[in-house]
Amino acid sequence: MLFRSLESNMVLDAEDNVYLSTGRQVKKYGADGQLQWNIDEQATNVNYATDGSIVIIEEKRDEGMSDELVKIDSYGEELWRIALGKDGIIWQTTPGDDGVTYVIDSEKYESLRLYKIDESGTVVWARSLSEMNYLGYSSLVYNWNGVIFVQAYTSNYEQVMYVIDEDGELLLFDSKIEWLGFSAYLHIDSDGCLWSYFPENILNTPEDAYHIRPRVIRQYDESLSMLVAMNPQAIDVIQSFQLDSGNNIIIFGSPYNPPSNIDDGSREEEQGVIVEKMSYESESLWHIQTSDHRYPLFFGVDSHDYIFWLEGFRSPKSINYLYRASPLGEFLWKKRFDLGIVFQNLKIDHHDNVVLLYTRQVVAKDNDDDDDDEPGCGCF
Repeated sequence: MLFRSLESNMVLDAEDNVYLSTGRQVKKYGADGQLQWNIDEQATNVNYATDGSIVIIEEKRDEGMSDELVKIDSYGEELWRIALGKDGIIWQTTPGDDGVTYVIDSEKYESLRLYKIDESGTVVWARSLSEMNYLGYSSLVYNWNGVIFVQAYTSNYEQVMYVIDEDGELLLFDSKIEWLGFSAYLHIDSDGCLWSYFPENILNTPEDAYHIRPRVIRQYDESLSMLVAMNPQAIDVIQSFQLDSGNNIIIFGSPYNPPSNIDDGSREEEQGVIVEKMSYESESLWHIQTSDHRYPLFFGVDSHDYIFWLEGFRSPKSINYLYRASPLGEFLWKKRFDLGIVFQNLKIDHHDNVVLLYTRQVVAKDNDDDDDDEPGCGCF
């Protein structure tokens, strides 16, 4: 399966209904946790549209076939289905105004294309962004001021950024931004500015990848002028980040450990998970670190700036924990999840409940792993 953002398999609507993709089905759960419907779709991405429906990417794995974009209403009925181009690989979608969807795809990792699709499934416009060859890892976000940011990662290990208006006109192209790696996490703040994070060292070849330590967060305006650059004080490897209501930055990550077969003198015995809060002025306000050998999975910030995070391993044989901390960095509680649950996402609903998407893995008596990927959702 191609890379898609790990955070794209679950979305909540305005009534806290949960839509999720399992890879083989798309499901809807009500705010009470009851399954409302499920349909068979090989969806790798699900996004909520502003008109109350969802748009999914259905991956086609056969040679010569293109991924399809499918729109589904709140009752599970298919509204339309389109393939955008020959051998098209759809990377990501983002909602615009009035039920519009913006889509980024490429033809066999080559010319990148951006589409504007209206609420009826009609292509309003399509434009080729470049004739560069791409390794994929393309992401886009709409800033509600009528501007689309598109980030892509080329076969020359370069990052390029496009700024495009709602009519498809190119406002800015920049391949000269100091390239420090690729980020799948693009955030838009209340002023319409772009936030992303980047590794600290330049990646020249794939063999250099273990040197990459994503720990620089930057803010750009619509002209791609850098406004803020900050380095977390406690975190070496950024997993993800979010902005709170006061434009403070909550960062989720871990200390740096290279792969086990690499000994560069920097391995640490305690991996742990770190949550750090930094002000817009780049001041580290506080951080929390756990000491167990677990991996940062997902985290979220609710409307009152309380922080929740999951840590563990992506394995059916691990124990996972859900943590909660106050906006002041006070540790409040943790909840243990026993063996057998593999978490796939965490979101915060409109009532500040934590919505967890998980899969229960079943080990058969003959010791062969029998994956029961029927997902469940829980609120805490």
